[in-house]
Amino acid sequence: MLKKAILKRGIPKRVFADNGKIFDSLQLRLVCASLGVLLSHARPYSPASKGKIERVFRTFRTQFLSALDLRKLQSLADLNGKFLSYVESTYNQKVHSSLNGLSPLERYLKDKERFRFIRQKELLDRIFLHETMRRVSQDATITFSKKVYEVPQKFIGRQVTVQYDPEDLSRVYVKDLNFPEPVMVYPVQAVDNSKIPRKQNVR
Repeated sequence: MLKKAILKRGIPKRVFADNGKIFDSLQLRLVCASLGVLLSHARPYSPASKGKIERVFRTFRTQFLSALDLRKLQSLADLNGKFLSYVESTYNQKVHSSLNGLSPLERYLKDKERFRFIRQKELLDRIFLHETMRRVSQDATITFSKKVYEVPQKFIGRQVTVQYDPEDLSRVYVKDLNFPEPVMVYPVQAVDNSKIPRKQNVR
């Protein structure tokens, strides 16, 4: 959701979250650091510090959920679509007393000179990649998430950083300190891999 929000509304100055595990993860900290976003957390057992978001939840319950006919929902995607439509066409357009007579969208647009956007979705996708470590075996492969990936021979024997999208493991990226530019790699083709001449086997 954060990635979609950034694509649509721009890079925020700060992300304020509670202390749930997902909001204190290394992945989120890396993403915020890459984007130059300050990540801060609410004080434990301090509901007052989360008053604004709790008020938003209350509004959603009383306005959106109370008017929703659950019997007509076809799927979770259908629910998400209806909620997005409500937010954009109703919630963001309605005047809020706490915004001095402005709607959320009007207040947002007042700061348009300060917006920062990433126009290339591919670049943002790269920033949101997860990371883990693997050692490259002597046959120039790594094993990750029950898949074997072919990597360039220059990485043989090295500890590499693997960058990946958990929703799409058809390709991953590898890099290390000597080769910091990520290299895209794919699941190994067993027959093709067996025919590759390797330096350590050349007499």
